[in-house]
Amino acid sequence: MFLDTYVHIHTEYSNLRIKDSTVKIKDLLKLCKEQGVKSCSITDHEALTGHVEFLNEVNKMKKDGYEIKPILGNEIYVTEDDAHSKNEGHFSGREYNHLILLAKNLNGYKQLCQLSSQAWENGFFSSKYFRVPVDYSDLKKYIKKGDVIISSACLGSFLGHRLLTMYYAKQEGNNELVKEQAKLLDEWVVKYKDLVAEGDLYFEIQPNEPNTDQWIANKLIVKFAEKYNIPVIVTCDVHYLRPENREAHEVFLRSKDDDNREVASFYKYTYFFTSEELENFLKLNLGEEKYKEVINNTNSVKDKIEIYSLDLPTQMPNISVPDKIEFKDIFKDYYESHPAFKFFRYSDDVYNQLLFKKLEDGFIERVIRDPKKKKKHRYIEELHINLDVLQFMQTEHNKNFSSYFLVVKELNDLIINQADSFMGLSRGSACSFLVNYLLGIVEVDPVRWGLPYWRFMNKSRIDSPD
Repeated sequence: MFLDTYVHIHTEYSNLRIKDSTVKIKDLLKLCKEQGVKSCSITDHEALTGHVEFLNEVNKMKKDGYEIKPILGNEIYVTEDDAHSKNEGHFSGREYNHLILLAKNLNGYKQLCQLSSQAWENGFFSSKYFRVPVDYSDLKKYIKKGDVIISSACLGSFLGHRLLTMYYAKQEGNNELVKEQAKLLDEWVVKYKDLVAEGDLYFEIQPNEPNTDQWIANKLIVKFAEKYNIPVIVTCDVHYLRPENREAHEVFLRSKDDDNREVASFYKYTYFFTSEELENFLKLNLGEEKYKEVINNTNSVKDKIEIYSLDLPTQMPNISVPDKIEFKDIFKDYYESHPAFKFFRYSDDVYNQLLFKKLEDGFIERVIRDPKKKKKHRYIEELHINLDVLQFMQTEHNKNFSSYFLVVKELNDLIINQADSFMGLSRGSACSFLVNYLLGIVEVDPVRWGLPYWRFMNKSRIDSPD
């Protein structure tokens, strides 16, 4: 049977707090294409940072003729005793269990964002690592039924911990501990089933070799899932792409201050398995009938995922505006011959008006009062060209950049007015736009040096200023 859906994968964005994965998104998608995978997730460790790049790369591949359904997820750390809601805070020694969340739709993704923000607010240092946990109460607060899929994750999960504790307690004849863990597991399943829609809670198994904890846990998970009619899925918990990348991954994990980190057995099978490789492990581990069921369950996850975009229109920042804007009308003789001047001077948009007023002030200070600038008409013509581009962006593409320039000016003024601060004369192509010079955003005069305005903004490139 062919596994066409992979729902637990870590990329380089899992390295925000600790070295973890050597997977590059482009390489991941290239491998998916080679293997004919139809759907793929990224579930970095409490990080949503890679999702935009992931979607962009998926869209690029679509244009090249290969379609793959992206699944945006997160691997989070949960404590069951609600430290945050009790105002007790988080600290080392509490149990923080792994859990996989997958957004089924845009609403679900927003819920993942809310939870991630909460996790980073809860963050604390434990030894040399920064932990970012959430409470079960946080999950209950933000997750809405029908929007998110939950998977039990790796052996670092509540499910994995408890089942293995039960298993070894039973081996030792500790029946009291077995009963205690069984009760906790029953309560956990009821709680987490209540968080999501029917069928959206999954138990997760992962490939490993015989007589390992993972091998044992797989059998226990399948048996426990039958009790509650929970579908079981298989994931590879990918941290590097293929077995030949394992050595490089180990070197990466042990680099710098982590040279004593034990990684050999822990990450041995955390690569992107082919369907054939999974079959070799799972048939032996679970039997052929259960193996087929697990593959079918995993492939069906993609059918619950909607295609949605994270793209948003450009949002221009706003600043405070004076109650009354007093113009000096130094360009009044040009309003008819230079229509962009008139557009901004008499605009209904207050940010257009304020920008034009500040350009008047800048023109007086930096051009009219400068005895070295003899050819004032060159500055008038250049300024009109600049404003004509900005008018075009507004009228033809609904992009008003006036507030953008005003905010950048405020930021520059704030930095310059600090006693111990220093600001460079310019950055990139900004010095070629006279508007920037007149506002004091840059100190390079583009007219004097003959710099072409179109390097910064022009009518054929419908982008925000750089």
